[in-house]
Amino acid sequence: MRCRVFAGLLGVLCAGALLTSCTPSHSKCSMAPTAGTFVGTLIERRGSTATFRVVRVVPDGRDASPIRPEAGRLAVVRYERHEEQFLRTGDRYLVTVWPDPKGNGFFSSVHMANHDCSGGTVHADGSAIDTSLRHQPHLHHVVFAFAAVLAALALLVGAWMAGTRRRQRRAVEALRRSAS
Repeated sequence: MRCRVFAGLLGVLCAGALLTSCTPSHSKCSMAPTAGTFVGTLIERRGSTATFRVVRVVPDGRDASPIRPEAGRLAVVRYERHEEQFLRTGDRYLVTVWPDPKGNGFFSSVHMANHDCSGGTVHADGSAIDTSLRHQPHLHHVVFAFAAVLAALALLVGAWMAGTRRRQRRAVEALRRSAS
């Protein structure tokens, strides 16, 4: 009886926690002053940086940096957490950049559709960049390695089982011979 009461109480508490965690947040995203926003064509990705040819600069009213992107020039933008992998060379993007605290030009992040407050790089038309798991190249390597290990393990288990079956058959045949 005590277990049922405890389980019911635990269920009510968990349901309450789930319901309150699902309510929409009314907080606004706070953004630091930017170095600018530009439309640019991605011409190269190298490591965690992406190089854009700036097509035009878009005034956004939050520009507060002495270093700003300029139309017709290159802008080297650093991304963290392997976000540059979602950008495709030759595509145009609308990029909001901030001064890089490491002193290497600019930094930005990829705006993700499921994160309202995520950062500053979107497609040139303003749509979010697809960052689903199936589009993450570094995960493709992990999945491929995992599949290769599973296949090798299956082969080893199969060979072990075939050897065990062969030994069992020999033992049964030897018992039959000795019984006759």
